[in-house]
Amino acid sequence: MRRVSYLTRVLCEFTGVGDEEGIACRAHKARIVGSLSRKKRILFSIAIVLAIVFLSLCVAEAGVRVFSPQRIIPRYVESAPWGVRKILPHVNGMHRSSEYCCRYRTNSQGFRGTAEYALVPPERCFRIVVQGDSVTMGLGVEDDETYSRVLEDMLRRDGIDAEVINMGIPGFGTAEELIQFHAVAKQYKPDLVVLGFFYNDYMNNAICGLFTNQDGVLSRTENGFIPGIYIRDRLNAVPGYSFLSQHSHLMTLLRNVVSYRIIEGLEKKAHFHDSQKPQAGALSEKNANAEAVLLTRLLLEKYAREVTETGAGLFVVDLADKSWASCFPADMRHDEKTRILSTYDAFRRSLDEGHNPFYKVDGHPDADGHRTIAACIYERLQHEWETGALPRK
Repeated sequence: MRRVSYLTRVLCEFTGVGDEEGIACRAHKARIVGSLSRKKRILFSIAIVLAIVFLSLCVAEAGVRVFSPQRIIPRYVESAPWGVRKILPHVNGMHRSSEYCCRYRTNSQGFRGTAEYALVPPERCFRIVVQGDSVTMGLGVEDDETYSRVLEDMLRRDGIDAEVINMGIPGFGTAEELIQFHAVAKQYKPDLVVLGFFYNDYMNNAICGLFTNQDGVLSRTENGFIPGIYIRDRLNAVPGYSFLSQHSHLMTLLRNVVSYRIIEGLEKKAHFHDSQKPQAGALSEKNANAEAVLLTRLLLEKYAREVTETGAGLFVVDLADKSWASCFPADMRHDEKTRILSTYDAFRRSLDEGHNPFYKVDGHPDADGHRTIAACIYERLQHEWETGALPRK
């Protein structure tokens, strides 16, 4: 008698099929087992594919970490109701790169550091608001190493009750800073505003589309500019994305490539790189066309007027970069309350003394570079107080 397998007997007993129906039962069993085999083969194939993909991603992650390590930055920006970006409140994360590892924190208002500020400054307090981009915000340095914090410490050592509020936001240009001044900065009633100007402000002003220049007249458009925030906010809702974006160098590289392509497209749309209209001197090295230069000058002039109309003084700080060639618009018109400060000579002295104040790969100023910027502002502020050009509380 043909031997009946255990599975066949179980199937027959379960279905109530007797021995007289053994042939039918075996056929039924064969169909079930065949079906299970196909499912197993499919699952096994899927498992193999997933394993290969996982191992490939691990190898790619290791390769990026070794050959092209990325800056890992905690999520810190969101869209603001006034049409540009703002910093998230209560951020507490590590900023890692191949050259540094520092903690990045913000207060409940989204300003760098943990100090809190009332809208109305304390009596006899000299309040300074600092606006700018990633240099001002302090990419690559600790909270207490940013030039705004160093400046505050220098003033307090002199017995001056001073508050220096760091409102820097990476990627900001003069256009966004002007909007931020109206929406946020002037609400804090500063005695002095410090605006950090960096060479890439020309590009940021050209691509953001927040203002237009019509025959020398600056006009605010109805556009907002929150590049990538809409997509990023939705990606962060995907389980695991937030963790990967703050730990994976491969994910960060892919995100940076996409961001670069977006910015490149915006530059082309704005005709920022215009070889038909080369600029003289340092501007030719920055590849800014004449329209971008004029737009930036008009934005700086408008910013200066609107700051000084509040009664505050204004220091526009020309922040040095690794090209060592200033590109600040020398023909900027301003009133007697506005001072233009260059940091290039101080940075060159630091270089002559044997210290390069910039990170080699990252390009941002290191802690010594921030101390140099703070010293430039401090010295000029002391001069303004001594001459009576700026009221001192």
